[in-house]
Amino acid sequence: MLWLLGLYLLNTVLVLAVAVREAVHPARALAWATVCTLLPVIGFLLYSVLSRSPVHRRSQAQHRPQRRLPHRYPTNALHTDGSALQKAVVHAIGEWSGQEPAPASVRLLINGSETYDEILASIRRATQTVDLDYYIFRDDRIGELFLAALVERAAAGVRIRLLLDGWGSRAFPGLKWRQLQRVNIACRVFFPLRFPWITPEISHRDHSKIVIVDGRTAYTGGINVGDEYIAGTPKLGPWRDTHLCMSGPGIAVLQTLFDLNWGAGTPVRKHRRALNKAGVTCSPNADMPMRRHSDRDGSRIVGSSPPRNRWGAGTAMAQGNQGADSFAQEAFSPQSGAFSGTIAPSALSCSAHVSEPERWPRRAVSAASLSGSDHAPTGARGFDVWVHTVDSGPDRPIQTARSLFFLCLTQARKTVDIATPYFAPEADLTTAFKTAAARGVRLRLLMPKRSDDWLTDMAARTYLSDLIQGGVRVYLYQEGILHAKTTIVDNDITIIGTANYDSRSFHLNYEVCEVLYGSAFAQENSRQFELDLERSARLSAEELDRQSGFRRTLQKCARLVAPTL
Repeated sequence: MLWLLGLYLLNTVLVLAVAVREAVHPARALAWATVCTLLPVIGFLLYSVLSRSPVHRRSQAQHRPQRRLPHRYPTNALHTDGSALQKAVVHAIGEWSGQEPAPASVRLLINGSETYDEILASIRRATQTVDLDYYIFRDDRIGELFLAALVERAAAGVRIRLLLDGWGSRAFPGLKWRQLQRVNIACRVFFPLRFPWITPEISHRDHSKIVIVDGRTAYTGGINVGDEYIAGTPKLGPWRDTHLCMSGPGIAVLQTLFDLNWGAGTPVRKHRRALNKAGVTCSPNADMPMRRHSDRDGSRIVGSSPPRNRWGAGTAMAQGNQGADSFAQEAFSPQSGAFSGTIAPSALSCSAHVSEPERWPRRAVSAASLSGSDHAPTGARGFDVWVHTVDSGPDRPIQTARSLFFLCLTQARKTVDIATPYFAPEADLTTAFKTAAARGVRLRLLMPKRSDDWLTDMAARTYLSDLIQGGVRVYLYQEGILHAKTTIVDNDITIIGTANYDSRSFHLNYEVCEVLYGSAFAQENSRQFELDLERSARLSAEELDRQSGFRRTLQKCARLVAPTL
């Protein structure tokens, strides 16, 4: 029995060590202490691995500019003539990132069908470069349409870079990687899963959704690549999501963020045997194609230098990463490397392959297109705005996503409308919610009645009663999954991005949010928010109180471990 006593004492010391180490984050300290108590010794080993920050290869790939960028644009329009809210947010983001807002033309894209059709159309018009960074890229019908478009452009000599997250896209088949490399598409994985799998990197994911075409048109928001964003899922129903199309100088920082993520990605190793069978010649020591951009044979640009943004931030990663291999040595040709998969680069309208539910008719859109971009497809109304790109991640000294949300809640004067699929905020944010409501701000929180993460759903319910009693209006979306991540403040500022209101987005993931200044665009988002409210039901504290004691206990248990999710 002495060994049991020894194990108990050892685990007690380990639990105390965890609690002391996480003292500045009480919620995380309690969560990990619980895990260590339930899993003696093993829990501490998990903590020692998962709590370590990974080697910040993203920072090493290219030094992040910490100085204020040159004033290339007349930003005095916001600094002097903007609202008090705009001035506060502009100043804060400038302190966090050294960036000034830049002008951009933007359009709101609703749900998968509209978003996919426009991204695919833009890719098909590409003439120089296509950069894609996705958390989830599924091997399904929509995924095949994307790959077909990329293969078609690669055959035309367009430089293509595809970056997928190692966890979110873990099911992406190796055969597809080989086929893409065979046609000179540069492929990388962000923190790939490797034996023994439980590594510091597994908790830190690239949650971005970024597409940039020719350095002139960009897409970002909450939509990954998968059939569920159009056809929904049998158990959860249709997916409601929001994406953003941007063009103009405002996408320069987004391009730089893609390059940072790309520099941190691990090149997908070429399988020489498969390539040799296809007749593609590789250099003897190359995992990926050539390191430097080249104009091969003077007839086809396989890897022309990427466009530099107007701030001089530059998108070439070779300066900070001489070992970065990028683009194919061999140009695509049907004889030496034809794409041999089941994908045919034919009609690319996603609605022709996956039917959107009839309850979600496609939006009626005007014929207006974004100004300043040949790639901007015809669609919904475009808006000229000022935009800030805010990235967040474990390599940042400041939790910028969390700080941004906190700032908006504390600076709002009239209204705050928030749509988020996952909600597990920390104590300071819940206080900011209640304080804003006490000041008379109309604060509405829209969440799905049921999301694709049941544990996070259970934890979220424990926060809502306190918020409702504090004056926050909470609505549950009834018609499927609400996956949109938007915040509208005083009908003056709009935030659209990838970050959720939870600890994972604040502390662990690499996220990107677009902060858009302009009342006209904010009102467009507000109209969509009102439409979503029509498909929602307001939640009351009494309804939460009517839950069984057993269910409330399960929810509290879920909240206990929420900081580790």
